[in-house]
Amino acid sequence: MRKLSKICFIFATENMYLILCVKRFSVFNSVYIIFMHIFRIFILLLIISVSQSCQPPKPTEPDVFNSNFARLRSLNNAGFDSLLVFYRQLDSLNLLSPNKGLDYLIKSTEGRMNFRKGNYPQAIECFRSAVQMTTIDSLKALSYMSVGLGYMQMAAFDSAFYYLGKSASAYEQTGNTRMWHVAKSNIAQAYYNKREPEKSKEIISEILAQKPEHSVKLNLLHLKANILGSSGLIDSALLLDRQVIAEYANSGENYLLSSFYNNMGMCFLEKGMPDSALFYCNKSFQTDSLQGMRMNMAAN
Repeated sequence: MRKLSKICFIFATENMYLILCVKRFSVFNSVYIIFMHIFRIFILLLIISVSQSCQPPKPTEPDVFNSNFARLRSLNNAGFDSLLVFYRQLDSLNLLSPNKGLDYLIKSTEGRMNFRKGNYPQAIECFRSAVQMTTIDSLKALSYMSVGLGYMQMAAFDSAFYYLGKSASAYEQTGNTRMWHVAKSNIAQAYYNKREPEKSKEIISEILAQKPEHSVKLNLLHLKANILGSSGLIDSALLLDRQVIAEYANSGENYLLSSFYNNMGMCFLEKGMPDSALFYCNKSFQTDSLQGMRMNMAAN
C-alpha cells in the first residue's frame, strides 16, 4: 500500500491567504519538482518586490531643481569660491541625472561667478543663455534682472533700463509683488548711478508707499541716504542712517544694517572726522564678518 503525504503551501497576498495542498505520490515526483521550482521563483520575485517597495522614492526633477535653486538663492552674497564649489556640485549632479532645470542653474551660477570676477560681458552672455533654458516666466524675469545689473555695472544704462524693465514687467504680470519691488529698486539704483537722483527718488517714494518687505525697504532707505549724502546733505543722511539703525537694531536682521554703518563712515569722512569714520566702517565690517559676507567685507 502506498504511503500518502500531504504538503501545504501558503501564499500570502494583501487581502487574503491562499492555502494550496498537494498530495505527493511517488508517481507524481516530477510534477512535484516542477511545482517546487515555480514556487521558489515566486518567493524570489516576492522578496525582490518587497525590497524595492521599502526603498525611499527617488527625488523628482522639480524636487532636485527646487532644492538647488534654494541653495543658489542662499549664495546671493557669497564669494567666487563658494559659487565655484556649488557650480561643480551642480555639474556632477547633472552628469549623473541630466535635468533641464539644472542646466538653467549651472548657467546662472556661471554668470554669477563671472559677475564676481568683474567679467560683466561674459556674465551677461551666461544670463542670456539661461533665459533660453527655461519656459518659466519668473526664472526668465530673474535672468533679465541679472542681465540688467551687468549692464548697470558697465554703465551701459540704456541696456540696463531695458532689461530691468523687462524683469519688472514680467514680475508684475505674474503677480510677484516682492520681486517687482526688487526690480524697481534696481531701476532706482541705475538712475542714481546715472546721476539722475530725482528719478531715483520718485521710484523710492513709490515703492516705500507700498510697504515692501524689510530687505527691500532697507535697500531703498540706504539708497535714499546715499542720495542725500551725495547731494551735500551730510547731516540729513546721517540722521536717516541713525533712524534706520535705531528702528531695526533688535529686528534679528542686523546684517541688513551693515550698509548704513558704512554710509555713516563715509559721511563722517566727508565731514573730516576720520576717527568716527573708522569706528562706523569697523562696525560695518564686523556685521558683515558675522554673516560671512566677504564681498562687503572687502569693500569695507
